[in-house]
Amino acid sequence: MLRTLLRFVDQHPRVVSGIGLTATLALLFVVVGSVYRMSRIVRLEGVARYAPAPSPPRPPTESIRVFFGTDRAVNGFRSVSTGDRQPDGTFSSERGQALALGWCDVSVPPDHRIAAIERPSIWSLEFREDPARHLVIFSRRVFQGTEDGTAAFWASIREFNKASGDDSALVFIHGFNVGFDDGIYRTAQLAYDLEFRGAPILYSWASNGTVLRYTGDLANNEFTVVNLKRFLADVATLTQAKTVHLIAHSMGNRALTNALYQLAIEQRETPLAKFRNVILAAPDIDAGVFRQLAASVLRTADQVTLYASANDRALEASKELQIYPRAGDARNIVVISGIDTIDATRLNTDLLGLHHSYYGDHTSLLSDIFQIIKQSTRPGQRFGLKGVPQNAPRYWQFQPIANP
Repeated sequence: MLRTLLRFVDQHPRVVSGIGLTATLALLFVVVGSVYRMSRIVRLEGVARYAPAPSPPRPPTESIRVFFGTDRAVNGFRSVSTGDRQPDGTFSSERGQALALGWCDVSVPPDHRIAAIERPSIWSLEFREDPARHLVIFSRRVFQGTEDGTAAFWASIREFNKASGDDSALVFIHGFNVGFDDGIYRTAQLAYDLEFRGAPILYSWASNGTVLRYTGDLANNEFTVVNLKRFLADVATLTQAKTVHLIAHSMGNRALTNALYQLAIEQRETPLAKFRNVILAAPDIDAGVFRQLAASVLRTADQVTLYASANDRALEASKELQIYPRAGDARNIVVISGIDTIDATRLNTDLLGLHHSYYGDHTSLLSDIFQIIKQSTRPGQRFGLKGVPQNAPRYWQFQPIANP
């Protein structure tokens, strides 16, 4: 198709000069694309007849079930028979009236690359999902917001872990500028790449899913704290998981640290259900506020790890908006006794120039998280980390390793 477009531009300069190169290419793209699609439907062999239907895509080699809790507003449709609004398993960027619980099944393409989220891209002229090449949500379920529906949700996690033979759970709290489905894909990618066999769980708050709505995300992030606190308390008890890991990214750390602070305060007089690992990736939270909350976070976890970077442009922009340094900015490294701070600046990480999702987009860092979750190792025992200073480390640095 590209050769056809370029040939037309070369042979018809007057047309191009008359309406402009961009308009010409856009028009030709539509026309040639339409002809191409028609050629797939109709063949001329004396008379027109339909072409044979394309063969179905290869079935995925594996799928990941991602459980979720969200305080987003649920999308849905009106039932013809009852007139009631029925959820369709998707969620908007608006706040919901109550916490919704459910799961999504995500197919993983056979040639999935570690640290990648394969989705259709206009830059690759991909306009449709293909399970053979992309992560695809192929099944959704939202449990009824009743006592029985809630009980059924937690029972489904217990049944999942019993079937998998792994009594653990991994909760991911996404950050700023993330839609619901994006959070599902990231959770599935993390679970798959980390070879996590327990229950992967997404907590999705009402991020607006756009860079221009940062202040709106701040308000919704504050709104979600109470809901997240209750959800984490239920994960710790109702799943009956013996091991629970928490991973938060970006602004998700703001909600998580405040939720853990409230849990620690509420359970001051009672035994506190501890989480095995709390992993804070690129935390977009005021560094001073984080220092105030750190003691409570440490009370709720066996091991706390903080990943920071001096190349994080999103955190740099956040600092410009909010004046004060962010806990995930390695230029003002946050060092707190009991918390393993890892400087990831030296990793060759870049996501659309934002340098903000290095926790899930780089194999070296995923390998480090793998060792934390699977082996509960400390930084001095993990490959690729160097203490600063080396003889009595206050924090740790990644050494530069080529990303395959």
